[in-house]
Formats: sequence, C-alpha cells, structure tokens
Amino acid sequence: MITYSPSLNLPFELPSWSDIFVQAGLTDNSTISRSPISVHFIDVGQGDCILIKTLHASALVDAGDRGKGEAVVQYLRNQNIEKLDYVFITHPDSDHIGGMPEVLENFKVSKFIMPAIKKENMPTTKIFEKLLNTIRNKQIDAETAVPQDVFNLGDATLTVLAPISSTSKLNNMSIVLRVVMGKNSFLLTGDAEIEEEMDMIKSGYPLQSDVLKAGHHGSKNSSGKDFLRAVRPKTVIVSCGRDNSYGHPSTEALERFSQVGAEVFRTDRHGSIVIGSDGENISIDYDNNKSK
Repeated sequence: MITYSPSLNLPFELPSWSDIFVQAGLTDNSTISRSPISVHFIDVGQGDCILIKTLHASALVDAGDRGKGEAVVQYLRNQNIEKLDYVFITHPDSDHIGGMPEVLENFKVSKFIMPAIKKENMPTTKIFEKLLNTIRNKQIDAETAVPQDVFNLGDATLTVLAPISSTSKLNNMSIVLRVVMGKNSFLLTGDAEIEEEMDMIKSGYPLQSDVLKAGHHGSKNSSGKDFLRAVRPKTVIVSCGRDNSYGHPSTEALERFSQVGAEVFRTDRHGSIVIGSDGENISIDYDNNKSK
C-alpha cells in the first residue's frame, strides 16, 4: 500500500507518518526519513543524487553536478548522517559525480563502488580525475560493481543488476541497483537507456519494483515499453532540472509511464522526494513549496 503525505493535496485524506507521530504524542518534521528505510531523491537540478537511509546505516548513489556538493553535504548533515557505508557512482558523467569529491571530503566512507570501465572508455574530464584523486588521498576502499553483487544495508539489500555488457556509451555502463526492504522494492537505474534495459530483461533478474527512478532523467531513450512492463512500477521518480535544455522528462517517456499506470514525481516540480517503507507499505512526501 502507498500512503501519500497531506502535502500532496489529494482530494481525500490518508494518514501520513507525521499524523501517526503526532497522534502518539511525538513531533518530528522528518518522520518518513525515520522509517525502517527511506530513499531520498535529492533535488540537485539536472542530475542525480539518492540517499538510502536505514535506522543504522546509509548509502549514497551519485552526488549531482559540479557546484552541488555543498548542498548534498548539507542535506546529509540535516539527515544526521555521520558516515556512509556505501557510496556508488552509477557512471562518471559530471551530473552524477560532480558533487562527489566534496561528499568524500566530509564523510567517512566504508566502501566506494563504481562501474568497471575499460581503459579506452575511461573519461579524461577534470572532475573524474579529481574524484579518483580524492578516493586515493582519502584511502577509501574502492571496488567495481559486478552483476548480482549484494550489499546489506540494515534490513535492506542492494543488489547490482547492471551493467551486464561492455559498451563505449557511458550511460549504458550505469550501475543499476534494486533495493529491497521486506515486500517493497526500488529500482535505481542511473542513466541506463533502452540498450541496457534490454540486457536486464534478457538476464532474467527480478525487475518488478514498486518505485522506479527513471533512467537518464526521463529521456525518450530510456524507460522503454518492454522494460516498464517488466518493472511494473506504481511510482516513477524523475530527477531533472527545471526548464532544462534537454527537454527532460520527454513527452514520450511520460506517456509510457502513464500507460503502465504509474504515478510520476519530479524533482523539478516537487523538490527533494522522500519515500519511506516499513517493508509492507510505502509513504511519499516532498517539498510542497517547490511548485509554488
């Protein structure tokens, strides 16, 4: 079951985590983030940044573009994050790794995971070089992702589903993670496009998920019909910048989300989106002031 916060302005009323805490005599403005697991799709404009937080552990997936590091660090501090058990970069595009050096400078990181990239495809950008230097200087334990790797995060599991095939396209090298907490699941796809989606379908790996983070910011080249039929998401999150020059999310992708009956939330309209789960039900909240 999905429970929406009252800030969603639905024509009917459902109890939110905040309601439950208030009725119990407790007050907290971040009750969803205190769920057994909460997944935070942080508003970093045109880019990706996702915090996965359990009661005693946390992981970060990407960190937005250059200039967003300070905001990401502040968001993590506001969530009382002191260390990160896992940090993933889905792929080395600037809008996914730009803020990561600042994160690594400010938090203890137990393990850093990145996709395996062949030497001939290795980026030569300054921001990627800075990231590698930071990992080296901080002596962070780093490894490459392998399909079916499983990372335990509290009572949740993070399973690597991709990349499966080698390619020269960085987007299709994206690490794809399926996060499972009890009966609830989240699929985080980086910038995966239809080529990588088809690899996952052919793999036979379980794809069905309650929540899908749309690949490549809702590009028309991601979230193909076959993939959406396999995932069957109830909720789709699109991480993109307001009035971005790429036209994300595309009308084609939005139409495909509609065809599978998924509710769409967008960081350009809703700000940071937080989804909490107790392993049975999920609750969704966002910054209601973003769209005003």
